[in-house]
Amino acid sequence: MRRSDTRQRIIEESLHLFASNGYDAVSVSQIAQAVGIKAPSLYKHFASKRAIFEAIVDYMHRIDVKHSQEAEVPERDVDADDGPHDAVDPKKLRVYMVEQFRYWTEDDLARDYRRMLTVEQYTSAEGMAMYQKVLGSGPVAYIEDMIGVMLDEGTMRGDDPKRMAIELYAPFFLLLSAADAVASNQARRRVLDVFANGVDAFMDRYRA
Repeated sequence: MRRSDTRQRIIEESLHLFASNGYDAVSVSQIAQAVGIKAPSLYKHFASKRAIFEAIVDYMHRIDVKHSQEAEVPERDVDADDGPHDAVDPKKLRVYMVEQFRYWTEDDLARDYRRMLTVEQYTSAEGMAMYQKVLGSGPVAYIEDMIGVMLDEGTMRGDDPKRMAIELYAPFFLLLSAADAVASNQARRRVLDVFANGVDAFMDRYRA
């Protein structure tokens, strides 16, 4: 196994263990065992369990940035709850929202990341802040900024970008749980269809 492969395995196996058991309950030895290496070998890649956790957060953030780039929407800074954005085509926002829902509900790593953040929000103020940035107030502020620019430029109509952002994101947040509650990919895709139809209705309602 190449060094880069081992590092990635450590990130993925650690994420799964943290999601299943909570960060505090997982030991470096458990992570090494899940990867199939000895604990001393793990320390060649990461200095500590905390370093693994930080690598997970960085890795998932880089995936999020990649998705923003592919959808041609502004890159989201999870270290800031708001900030100015360039103009966004409403059609691209629609595609981004639907594809993000697909990713968060169908990708195994993304689902584990949500589970980990959900658990960690109850363990510390840092965990709560991270959960909010990734899954709570952070996405709302990000969407609000984009909608605000679209309202200013006349590509959408409306008068309250925060309320509109909540209206768009609330079904996203709620339907994540609905997707988690079903067992098959087919059933999850039906939940995705419900969300996509809701996004289309939102876009029709506020189309300029």
